[in-house]
Amino acid sequence: QLSGGQQQRIALARALAPKPQLLLLDEPFSSLDTETRTTLAADVRQLLKKEQMTAILVTHDQNEAFPMADQIGVLHNAKLLQWDSCYELYHQPKHAYIATFIGEGILLPATIKQRNIYSALGEMGIDREDGDVDLLVRPEHLQFNPQGSIKGVVTGKRFQGHEYLYQLELTDGVTVEAHAAIDQIHAELDEHVCLSVRMNDPIVFSR
Repeated sequence: QLSGGQQQRIALARALAPKPQLLLLDEPFSSLDTETRTTLAADVRQLLKKEQMTAILVTHDQNEAFPMADQIGVLHNAKLLQWDSCYELYHQPKHAYIATFIGEGILLPATIKQRNIYSALGEMGIDREDGDVDLLVRPEHLQFNPQGSIKGVVTGKRFQGHEYLYQLELTDGVTVEAHAAIDQIHAELDEHVCLSVRMNDPIVFSR
């Protein structure tokens, strides 16, 4: 007579009750609605910390992994690509797959010459050897700026509560994304806009 979500919670309780030294969790919140999943994940993490139990959680949902984990391992094609904190996985990914899998971002073709990197976003300084690379560009790296040197047209717009996520096609056909807070400049579909880059430490991958 129990729903799938209730059965899932009972299974979690049964697994936690003996206070095992190592708890294995295989997508334990998959059958729950979003609100219950978020609340239960926080409760389970708090209990694990309180009882000093180690847990290994398997999930395909990074939004589930980030709030739960102290350390995360990203597996792809049966290989462990990186084992790190949430912060390092997002800000210092060591593999191109992780760069696009974690968070939102694209890899933009670029070339490094004499400590400068050249791409559709213009020229930036970088301490790397010359060569062809892919430059990681996240939405927070771009901002609307009437005086910006990068020109594009809005091809998509998604409301995300406190901000909008814009899809933009640059003049050379490259598609990028940019965030804008709801109290900042608004743009509509097919509108031509100017952007500027805010990227202190460019992340690149050899091509």
